[in-house]
Amino acid sequence: MRRKSFIFEDKRKLSPRYVPRFLPHREEQLRFLWSLYSDSLEHIHETYLLVCQLIGPLGTGKTVTALRFGQLLEEEASKRSIPLKHVYLNCKVGGVSRVVLYRGLVGEAAPEVFSRSLSPEELLRELLKHLRREGRYVFITVDEVEHFCKHSKEHIVYDLTRLNELYPGEPSQVVGVAF
Repeated sequence: MRRKSFIFEDKRKLSPRYVPRFLPHREEQLRFLWSLYSDSLEHIHETYLLVCQLIGPLGTGKTVTALRFGQLLEEEASKRSIPLKHVYLNCKVGGVSRVVLYRGLVGEAAPEVFSRSLSPEELLRELLKHLRREGRYVFITVDEVEHFCKHSKEHIVYDLTRLNELYPGEPSQVVGVAF
């Protein structure tokens, strides 16, 4: 039998993974993100990669805003029968290696094509080929990217902002990347 806490109504809300459905004082930022990416859902078969950067001091809600936006984007895509997945990568947790981060990306977005034997570039290429073949889409949030850039000589920002170049002139299966 489960005992009700006398202190907390819902202990799950104490988790750093908890994302509230309503974010006080973040409506403007969510509207701005929606203005950037809503057209992608309107014309999903013609969409090109859009990149944005969320900036602000530590503890101001950038991560939770990005996570909530990813949820909203997935929900809206689902209503439109668009197979879109939001993938969240944390560079502090994921390490300072492209291959580790990209394995996490592929593992979340398309576990069917995950392989430990592929280079970082091959992981991205296989991911994009799989998404195209399956008609699926992804929105990527890369958190703590400055940590990665300080501790690594590898260039994930360059890689992820140039995903369109793997299929020049063609629409992308990656709707966006938010850093």
